[in-house]
Amino acid sequence: MDMHTMLKELGVEETTLSETEKRTLGEQGYIVFEELIGKEQLALLRDRYEDLMAKAAGTIAHQRENGTRRLFDLENQGPEFDAVYTMPKVLAAVAHLIGREFRFVTLNGRDAVPGEGLQHLHADWPSGPDGRQNAVTCLVMLDDFTPDNGATRVVPGTHRSGVNPAADWAADKARETHPDEVLVLAPAGSVAVMASHLWHGGTRNKTNGTRRALHPFYMGRDQKQSEGHLDARDYIRVKTYKRLSPAARYLLNVEWDSI
Repeated sequence: MDMHTMLKELGVEETTLSETEKRTLGEQGYIVFEELIGKEQLALLRDRYEDLMAKAAGTIAHQRENGTRRLFDLENQGPEFDAVYTMPKVLAAVAHLIGREFRFVTLNGRDAVPGEGLQHLHADWPSGPDGRQNAVTCLVMLDDFTPDNGATRVVPGTHRSGVNPAADWAADKARETHPDEVLVLAPAGSVAVMASHLWHGGTRNKTNGTRRALHPFYMGRDQKQSEGHLDARDYIRVKTYKRLSPAARYLLNVEWDSI
């Protein structure tokens, strides 16, 4: 198995991304694919999300970020999550951004509770010294992302700056509105794919409802997951491994001998 074969077997073709989509990714550092997930699958993911949240309530992981509900290690929580990190359109975008061999790292869940969710502008991963993209973060929207419910804000083009927001956007201003920021707004079932070096952050949920999202994370195979964060390669369960196709196993970069 190699990267080209893996992508082909998971449904990625040369035409999966249009030239306009490729240009948007390169220039803006992110793109939104609207309603990639059908209503039936979306309902299943929502139900499973809430079931896992109920079981996680009160745990350290669940309370990891004040004002939010969090889930981790979702790749091991059931087959309904397999398709979340193997969508052809998403994989094509990841391949275009990273531009070399990459792997899926982990799948998390996050939503801001009413009145909370405002984050500092931040980048999830440092870019290389040559400006190359080392990692990609995705937002799989289980609810509509609206101007009022805590939608993610991004500063387009900052993935190529080589600068951490904390260095260029003073810490005391990092929660303020950046002059160039835009909100990622889309209906439930949509997926935003963004370079992990792109400046971004959650906004405040001003509604009484939820703003739930799943976060598949990918990185170049030459990168190592940060200490203290889960990596599917190290924590994949036998029952998860057994149900995955050879291509999906290659995407996770796991072999039977390693689990």
